[in-house]
Amino acid sequence: MKYLPLKGFFASIASSFVGAALNVVVMWVNGGYMPVHDYIGCVPGMVLDSRHVCAAPLDRLSLLSDRVLAFGAIFSFGDMLIIFGIVLWAISFFFLVGEWIAEKYER
Repeated sequence: MKYLPLKGFFASIASSFVGAALNVVVMWVNGGYMPVHDYIGCVPGMVLDSRHVCAAPLDRLSLLSDRVLAFGAIFSFGDMLIIFGIVLWAISFFFLVGEWIAEKYER
C-alpha cells in the first residue's frame, strides 16, 4: 500500500497528458478548431468562438471532438481524461500526505 498513491500520482499525470494530447491532435487536424457536435442552432462549419466550430460531416477524428451533454456543458473524451487525471492526482496527493504524516508521527 505504501507505493500505491505514488503510482496513482504518476497515472494521473499520464492521464492528463494523454487527454491534452488528444485535444491538441483533434484541433490540429481540424485547422485549429475543435468541432462541437449536437450544438443547438449550429450550421456545419460555423465558428462559435476562438477555438470551437460547429461539426461538419467531413471533420476528422469526430469521435474525439466535443459533444454537448444533457446539462449544456461541452466535453470531449480528452477533457474527460484530463478531469480524471486531476481527480486521481488530488486523491493520490492526499494519500501521500497522509502516509507522510503517519510516518512522521509514528510512535
